[in-house]
Amino acid sequence: MTKVFDQRSRLSWWVIGLALVARLAVLPLPFVLSDDAYRYLWEGRVQNAGFNPYRYAPDAEELTPLRDDNWQRVAHKEVPTIYSPLVLLVFRLGAALADSPVIFKFIFAGFDLLTLGVLWRWRGSQAWVWALSPLVIIEFAGSGHEMSLAILFVVAGLRRLEEWKDGRVAAVCFAAAILSHLMALPFVLAAVLAARVKSWRFWTVLLAVVAVGYLPFLDAGADLGRGLTHFAGRWQFNGFLFDGLVGLLRDDMVRLVAGDVWISHERTKRVCAGLLAVLLGWVWWRRFEPARAALTMGGAVLLLSPTVHPWYLTWLVALCAVELRWTWLVWSATVLLAYTSGWWPAWRWAEYLPVFAALTWEWSRDSIRRRWSQRNL
Repeated sequence: MTKVFDQRSRLSWWVIGLALVARLAVLPLPFVLSDDAYRYLWEGRVQNAGFNPYRYAPDAEELTPLRDDNWQRVAHKEVPTIYSPLVLLVFRLGAALADSPVIFKFIFAGFDLLTLGVLWRWRGSQAWVWALSPLVIIEFAGSGHEMSLAILFVVAGLRRLEEWKDGRVAAVCFAAAILSHLMALPFVLAAVLAARVKSWRFWTVLLAVVAVGYLPFLDAGADLGRGLTHFAGRWQFNGFLFDGLVGLLRDDMVRLVAGDVWISHERTKRVCAGLLAVLLGWVWWRRFEPARAALTMGGAVLLLSPTVHPWYLTWLVALCAVELRWTWLVWSATVLLAYTSGWWPAWRWAEYLPVFAALTWEWSRDSIRRRWSQRNL
């Protein structure tokens, strides 16, 4: 028994060692796959100069004195920030520490490693799913994406939700996740509903922390959600089911919402929202465990989304380290093909066909197991 334990312990250290080496190897690489880190540095500098990034887009005349080479690399200069309050404060800290977007590789790779620590203490060796995921390594240590902060809080919240030693700690974690990235919202909602949380303290703390998080930015007024409305209204990339529904519904409608903000494919987006609401009710009715509920809901959100950047799949990788599902791990590998979209016409089929094949296989396997267990009752 001791020998087996020692072997497992050595294997764990090998996994952790490989995870660290892989991240250190990609840290020096240039920003080739994404330019988001330039935006992070810009929005950090904007805050440090006393401006509200929800109110002022990068091309605002008021920000002209701040323009430099980094500003030239910022995408969508006409759109105010789409990011949440807590991660904006991290941008501010990063810009204060260094005048280079490289700082965000270190910051968000650090949150990535903290997530690994939480997963390892919670799920043991199954944390290898996160530790050795090429997607995770590329997107955080390689591209410096900010999503690792929100994922850390969701994973920590799920662990506290499972233990339920203090519901207020889980509430703070989930609130911090929502304040880090709004994509955390469907994961949190599915997990909390699946856990059938009825504690008024939990809901009070959750809502209060989220409200307090937005206080420093309230002077933006109606502009508080303008950047996010731009993103949700018209951006599309790497969607599959969504694009299919657009064609099926012949939904080419474009509607001006206000000012320069407009929404495309509104009918399709309403249909997708309805499907997700039905799925949320089904997950609640089936009494899924919170992690499985979050994983199921998150996978559906991404499958129906008009915009699926590769780093969005890191959410599913983290939850697969809690509730292992091969479908989402397959997608975390094939989604990297989206980076070939500029030169390979068949990239989307190559990305999604293996995902739906794996989904069909897992559904059939689970169905057979369920029927077999019912026969033996």
